[in-house]
Amino acid sequence: RVFLAINLPDEVRKKVEKVSVNLANKLPEKGVGFVEPKNLLITLHFLEDQTGASIQEIKKLSRLDYESRNFRN
Repeated sequence: RVFLAINLPDEVRKKVEKVSVNLANKLPEKGVGFVEPKNLLITLHFLEDQTGASIQEIKKLSRLDYESRNFRN
């Protein structure tokens, strides 16, 4: 399974963690789970199952697009 995603800044992860803990404490049922803060991200596009060659091409193309648009700090 392959997808393009953006990692969240640490301060956002910490805020989400606080909300998750607060919500978990208020839920009567303990069968609900939350994603670990270190695993939080925003999925931009799900690309389904891909082969190794396709994954390498996707990495190359996404890196080029990322760099060409100057999204870096």
